[in-house]
Amino acid sequence: DAEARTAVIKILKEEKNFKQVVENAEDGLITVKLPKMDLEKRFELADFIESKFKNYQKNVMMVKNQSMQQIRAGLQNEFIFGPDAAKASKEIEKIIDHYIKTAKLIFFVKHKDILRNQFKLTEEDDIVLARKMSTVAHILD
Repeated sequence: DAEARTAVIKILKEEKNFKQVVENAEDGLITVKLPKMDLEKRFELADFIESKFKNYQKNVMMVKNQSMQQIRAGLQNEFIFGPDAAKASKEIEKIIDHYIKTAKLIFFVKHKDILRNQFKLTEEDDIVLARKMSTVAHILD
């Protein structure tokens, strides 16, 4: 264990050029203080986070589409009655909307944290939604 930590510290300092690497042998931890990011690195990180959010959004929409297809198939095969299908569709819409909005709020909080005063929203819906950022900020603490 001590050998592995020593080897990791050596790699962090020599190969990865981290200057502030501290070992806590009692807890078996290595702490690396990261250097401050310049504006370009901040934008790169913000773009990366945006791509992750879009990928999440795409995956959630695929789940929604698949669920709706199953409801339609149930209607066609008479496994589900019309009113039940409508109710299920509305519930799915509500759930998907909740998860997309929550993820968007988390994305806004992280984006603002990274970009600081460079963080700007342009779409009215996003500006209104962003007023609720405090409701999810605790998730990222």
